Amino acid sequence: MSNRNKPKTLIIALDGPSGTGKSTTARLVAKKLGLTYIDTGAMYRALTWKALSNGVSCDDEEALMKLFGETEVGFDAQGNILVDGISRAKEIRSQILEKEGRLPDAVVACVGGGSNAIGSFYHFIEDRDVRLIGCEAAGRGIDTFETAATITVGKPGIFHGMKSYFCQNEYGQIAP
Repeated sequence: MSNRNKPKTLIIALDGPSGTGKSTTARLVAKKLGLTYIDTGAMYRALTWKALSNGVSCDDEEALMKLFGETEVGFDAQGNILVDGISRAKEIRSQILEKEGRLPDAVVACVGGGSNAIGSFYHFIEDRDVRLIGCEAAGRGIDTFETAATITVGKPGIFHGMKSYFCQNEYGQIAP
């Protein structure tokens, strides 16, 4: 079937820097339009997990293509990514229980963009004995212009319509 004769499929992609609300916006737009939301970040993390757990270097393009060609990717009823029929949504929790026989004392994750941290914290929120610790990337240090520590040294600002803390120059422009 030529592309000209294929049925039209609506695909919406949102682009922008980390932490600007792309996932939240995408979920709301999908719900409003009656579309399926696909968390591509979770998909990339799941495939990275598959590569690393199979001893395939993320620098070996040929081996990655072979591995991913043999991998089935799907979704469960909640929209979680399935890799070869297995949900990775609870992976952190299940791995620690399997290896240590108990929950961790703490879960540590990088914050700033948010989605990676909440993905790590989510399955431990109800566990009062597990400390959830968010760390902020400092780049080359908070006393340099090469920092990503928006919470520590950032100032309130608006970027792509979202109000948050940002590293900014003296004119209020987002710092590189």
